[in-house]
Amino acid sequence: MLCLSFAIGRTGGDYSRIMGRDPTTLGGRLKIVSLSPRLLTSGTIHTTYMDLIERHRPRRMVLDGASTLERHYSREDFLEILRSMVHANKSRRITTVITSLHGFMRGMKRQELVRSWIR
Repeated sequence: MLCLSFAIGRTGGDYSRIMGRDPTTLGGRLKIVSLSPRLLTSGTIHTTYMDLIERHRPRRMVLDGASTLERHYSREDFLEILRSMVHANKSRRITTVITSLHGFMRGMKRQELVRSWIR
């Protein structure tokens, strides 16, 4: 499993406390990568993301900290970043969970939500 964290300041130790165990005891089955949206453009995030999934070839993935991404980019750029990640994962049959501190799809009507993920 690959965990890509956009949560600023979160480390492997933080995930150890959350999971209740040391990730190193998982036999290499969990890879945690942290990216800072402050340092990357949306294009750089996409390129880095594609490199990560090609290098690690996960079957399951957690995208942690979507609300952090939302704070650093315009709404349109934020949704495009998530959309590209979801499409990349779908085409590779990667099961994906996205975490956020709040409902980042708030205020969207059902038709807008469907159009935002299905193109």
